[in-house]
Amino acid sequence: MTIESTTENKNANFSVLGFDLGKHTGWCFLDRINESNGLILFDNFAQFYSSAMELIDLWKPSAIVIGKPNLFAKNSYNVFSFHTKLLGILCLIAEKKGLVLFELNDSSSRKIVFGKGMKKKEAHALMPDFTDPDIADATILARAQYQLLLNA
Repeated sequence: MTIESTTENKNANFSVLGFDLGKHTGWCFLDRINESNGLILFDNFAQFYSSAMELIDLWKPSAIVIGKPNLFAKNSYNVFSFHTKLLGILCLIAEKKGLVLFELNDSSSRKIVFGKGMKKKEAHALMPDFTDPDIADATILARAQYQLLLNA
């Protein structure tokens, strides 16, 4: 991945931890040097809280980014309800750790990363190293937010 900026950014020493929230929560940490990703698998909200705290304590990001849920998807009420609970947990963690939490919608993040709007499957096809779609989505979110902060 190449990240370019037309102006020198005094805040280039920041890092982003992206989450694609769900029962299988994909995550991606990104800074100038590192990119790491994985999945959080959990059975209850306490496990999600512990796993998210472990990631934040390990990577020490300066910002968190999450994807906004698609309100028009199948079972959107259930997805939105579950997503909101996970968002609440991350909001609590961000506040406790003094972190900024950003939300991006999927289509905007794909446009920022790939330069044009595209469907999820098209974006995933451009990322063949990612066999898990949740990790791919979290990576796209982290890369998009990193690019936005870099160009701010």
